[in-house]
Amino acid sequence: MALTARPGAAIAITVDAKAGFDRVAASFGRMPQASERAMGRALRKLSIWLKRRALQAASQAAQIPAKFFERSVRYHVEIEKEGSTPVGLSVWIGTNPVKAHRLGAVRWSRRMQGARVGRKSYPGSWSWGRGKTGPAIMFRHGSSRLPLGVETEKPHEPVLARLSGLQDEAGARFERLLVQELNYALNHEVSR
Repeated sequence: MALTARPGAAIAITVDAKAGFDRVAASFGRMPQASERAMGRALRKLSIWLKRRALQAASQAAQIPAKFFERSVRYHVEIEKEGSTPVGLSVWIGTNPVKAHRLGAVRWSRRMQGARVGRKSYPGSWSWGRGKTGPAIMFRHGSSRLPLGVETEKPHEPVLARLSGLQDEAGARFERLLVQELNYALNHEVSR
């Protein structure tokens, strides 16, 4: 599994599944088509698991429910194949900055110290406007009246830190999923 990232851009995870597949499939003998389907199912389940882990990392770092990040984090999966046999997985996770008002209901009154979204508060900020996406959370860039800025959440660093720690865990998870799927293929698909 390889992890590549550029600051402020996307995180790409590449899983080389061939080695794990060779170790596990050797014990199951010959069942080529069922094992190929099992490999594809295991890779698909691993990609969903990696997506959940990325959303969980962003959510925990920002103290905002994961369902709001699910709309804003970009995600793409590509199952690499040699012929018709799946041999690897590439997961691309885009972590662009997200405007804070898109992450839940904004709470603010003149008596508050700052605006709040979820459990996260932004000291010195306030709620302004009523656009399609709700009122924005604004702040001042200095002690003067202008310029104004919009509060944003930057999930890149916590997601990168969490996913870089997942490399060994993802390999073990893939092998466990592959054993389960090959077991299903051996007991159910081949017997049909």
